[in-house]
Amino acid sequence: MKTSSSLFRNAFLYTFTNLLVKSTSFLLLPIFSHYIEPAEFGAFSILIAGYIIIVSCYLGAFQSAFSKIYLDETDELRKPKIISQFFSLTLIVSVPAALMCLAFANSISLSLFSNTNYVRIIQILSLSMVFDNFQTAALHIFKTQENAKKAVTYTAASALLNFGITIVLLAGFNQGITAIANAQFLSVLIVTIAMLRKIKVSFTLKFEKAIIVPFMKFAYPLMVAGIFTALIDLVDRFLIKYYIDEKAVGIYSFSYRIANIMNMFVISFRTAWTPHAIKLYRRDDYSTHFGTSFSKLIFISLFIFLGVSLLIPHIFTIGLTSTTFLFNQSYHSGLVIIPLILLAYLFNGILSFFTVYPYISGKSYHILISDGIGLSVNIAANIFLIPRLGLVGAALATLLSYLCSMIYMWSISIYHVNVKVNVNSFLLLTGISTLIFMVGQTYNSIFVSVTLLLLFLFWGVKLMGVNLLKQAG
Repeated sequence: MKTSSSLFRNAFLYTFTNLLVKSTSFLLLPIFSHYIEPAEFGAFSILIAGYIIIVSCYLGAFQSAFSKIYLDETDELRKPKIISQFFSLTLIVSVPAALMCLAFANSISLSLFSNTNYVRIIQILSLSMVFDNFQTAALHIFKTQENAKKAVTYTAASALLNFGITIVLLAGFNQGITAIANAQFLSVLIVTIAMLRKIKVSFTLKFEKAIIVPFMKFAYPLMVAGIFTALIDLVDRFLIKYYIDEKAVGIYSFSYRIANIMNMFVISFRTAWTPHAIKLYRRDDYSTHFGTSFSKLIFISLFIFLGVSLLIPHIFTIGLTSTTFLFNQSYHSGLVIIPLILLAYLFNGILSFFTVYPYISGKSYHILISDGIGLSVNIAANIFLIPRLGLVGAALATLLSYLCSMIYMWSISIYHVNVKVNVNSFLLLTGISTLIFMVGQTYNSIFVSVTLLLLFLFWGVKLMGVNLLKQAG
């Protein structure tokens, strides 16, 4: 049985890969800022938000159901059939969804923007959907099997292809936001074709009741929860457009992408944690391993929060010439939301940790309730705060929604899943990070920020144990 060390080796491997993905995305941001105006970037962000909401109706739920059914299956001969059913369901749902978006591209553009300027981008994203879903499903299978090497290889390949194609189409052909859509389509198409040769499963559209019934029973609440989760993360784009304008959406989304560095780690942790925790739960000493993993999660999350919050303002204003900055300063006003979104994703990481209970118990409806609470808080807070606080109000609404979702999941899990947490270390880490953040914000010096981060890293390693880095490596 693998321990907390193997969990964090996989988590760090996934984090490294996601870091590569986010690094390529981050490296593109300065280019985006100089080639794409905030209003255009806002329009594209709204389209991507719609894309993610559609995919969230089914893909995330199917992935979670697959992990549950696949890991619970003890007969190795039936596991390839479960994989086949997973792929078949994904394709049967994603193909009609893509065709519907293609057919109504004109109407979608008119509804969102009162013009047909974005029909071509909607069509490209619709074509991307099928290949993107297949690629995502295949990667999830590798991760569930804890085959990190394959998952990392194909994820990295897709990211690098996307990066290269975007640079060529944006800087070389000046395609604007169309370049982003074309790069996404071409990268997922190429990687999907490459993956087909490695998926050693016979596909069939003939469904087996013994697999599909428990699969869909577990997935159904998560399908609704997936929509809720996507809306929590994305509904503010539509409300910002309604209350302010598309330029504000672009500035907000730009800074949101920077804060996604925290979400990158949360997703990586969740990917490694879920299958690992389900297996670990069967051990008598699981509570100790759970506690160790939770402490490391908090330490790493706080380090990311401090690092991004304190360093990004300095990176954003790096000068290339006497009049030109690394980032177009028209996006600078959005930096104020970054700490709030980072903190929101930190709460989401804690939420992901305690989501193990619904998987263990089979009570997936708890995820639906948690996300329902988060969505309700998010919409209400956005409607109340955006007219009063603008972009900061939208960020606060996201923070409050994840906080409420986390509190619910913690409250229903704590009595069923025993986690031995070192409370003193937790409180000390939280206190130190709060002090460092306040000092760093006050002095606003790159030297002070780096010094504080190194001190936090030193204190954190001492608190977690001197073997932390060895265990994680």
